[in-house]
Amino acid sequence: MALPEKNRELSFMWGPLTHHFSQSSDHRYVWLVGIEAAYPDQSVAGATFFSNSFGQPSTYIYPFGQIYKDIFNVQDLYFKWSAGLIYGYLSPYQDKVPYNKNGFSPGVIPAIGLQKKNYSAQLNFLLLEGVMLQFNFPIGTR
Repeated sequence: MALPEKNRELSFMWGPLTHHFSQSSDHRYVWLVGIEAAYPDQSVAGATFFSNSFGQPSTYIYPFGQIYKDIFNVQDLYFKWSAGLIYGYLSPYQDKVPYNKNGFSPGVIPAIGLQKKNYSAQLNFLLLEGVMLQFNFPIGTR
């Protein structure tokens, strides 16, 4: 017996801008692209490819997450969290993320955003290190 297929909305993610709370000469331009699936039960999962703060190619795969819509009774305002695995913080920057082992470390990213008809804009909070502006564009339902 096959399990029922969940309908999911797919979105393309683009993170063009990151602000670091403290400046370092080691910091490089940070960008992100990815795909996210949002399910009817408001759970989310996704995969991203990004250039980390030190110019290293990195990825974040998150099978766990949740979105909470209309927070503070504000229509279209949402809170989202995701949890998964980060890869890419390698020597000499392996200590820049907690619990890093051979470039792999756990990741938890909280975000707050505003949903519009054809896109959403959100701020991803990157531990106590910075904040990333990210846009999500719907690309279909599967």
